[in-house]
Amino acid sequence: EALSRDIERAASNPQALPTLGQFSREFVTRHFSLDVVAAHLSNVCEVAATRRPRPALASLDTVRTAAIYLRERRFLWRAAPPSPLQSAGVAA
Repeated sequence: EALSRDIERAASNPQALPTLGQFSREFVTRHFSLDVVAAHLSNVCEVAATRRPRPALASLDTVRTAAIYLRERRFLWRAAPPSPLQSAGVAA
């Protein structure tokens, strides 16, 4: 409802549209420009590269990832078609 009211107010006041457009553009470039996003991503990568994981958390993550991998592989093994050699009765 609030968005509808704001759009209706903007549509009924066309002389304010250039000011609203300028504000919107400045907001987007200030928060979402390529330079800003690249700096944020660079910071995230730097923190990830310099921060050492705690051994307990790294071990837990390893076990969790292995469990997920094995669970998904189980479904892949069931869905995998037999190899042409197996279908022909040739021992591998």
